[in-house]
Amino acid sequence: MELPHNMSSFASACGLFCLMFLLPFSSAQECTASPREQAVSYATSLDKLLEKGQVEFVGYTARKLIAGKDLNCAETALFRDLYNRSYDRIDQSEMWTFRDRYTMSKIKAWHPKEQADRNQTGECVVTFDLPKAGFATNIRQTCSANAFYNPSMDAFTAVLFAPRTMDEEFVPAENLEYTVKFDLKWKKWR
Repeated sequence: MELPHNMSSFASACGLFCLMFLLPFSSAQECTASPREQAVSYATSLDKLLEKGQVEFVGYTARKLIAGKDLNCAETALFRDLYNRSYDRIDQSEMWTFRDRYTMSKIKAWHPKEQADRNQTGECVVTFDLPKAGFATNIRQTCSANAFYNPSMDAFTAVLFAPRTMDEEFVPAENLEYTVKFDLKWKKWR
């Protein structure tokens, strides 16, 4: 491709890097693919999680999908958009740090009515594994009262885990512990 005279002097001053952004890519092909239904469905699910504040999980997952080789160009664009929107919303994240290595979504455990009516507090110590980002596996727990077992398990199985930041790698771990507490703070808001 022949450069106009004024462009060639600019190109020599600016270098190849500037030319890459100033000249049209005549050999670049536009993406003509369409995203597959499964990719669109997964992106929609991730988008809902992003709206709920699960920013680090969505950003990390989108980044890992983009880095893989299973996406066509349209799907890559779809997940790149999710990653970029996650990055833009990091200050709106509802996830919080766990063990300085992970982020986790909020635990929403309901206090059993009978125990609340009797002003009974309690807790469950949950032991679990994190083989990958997402939900915990191999969940076991010990509770101060049997009444707290189901609310704790229901709440903990819905918690999402991700690396501390979207751009870090996930570090698998086993036998982690977290304490789910059942206090009576909520009674003040009734």
